[in-house]
Amino acid sequence: MNRIFFPAICVAASLSVGASLHADEGEGWNDLEITAEGMKIKSVLNGVTVVDYDGSGVLDDELHKKHGVGTKGVIGLQLHSFHELKLRFKDVRIKPL
Repeated sequence: MNRIFFPAICVAASLSVGASLHADEGEGWNDLEITAEGMKIKSVLNGVTVVDYDGSGVLDDELHKKHGVGTKGVIGLQLHSFHELKLRFKDVRIKPL
C-alpha cells in the first residue's frame, strides 16, 4: 500500500477573513481553483482564498524525499466515507504554470 505523507496545515491560520462564507449551499456548482507552485499551495473557492500555504521545510523535508512524495505525485479528488453528501466534479482541468 502506498502511503501519502502530508503536513498538518493549520487551517485557521490559512483562512482569509470571511472564508466561512465561501461555499454556496444552494443549487448550482462551486468554483474551486487550486494552484501548486513550488512549495506553495493556494485554494480559492468561489473567489475567496481559503488556503494559502507555504510548505517549505515540510513538503520538501527528508521524510517526504525518502518516500518520493511532497513535491510530486498523483492528484486525488476525495470525499470522506460515511458522509451523506453528494459530490460531483465537472470541467476538471490541469495545466502547467
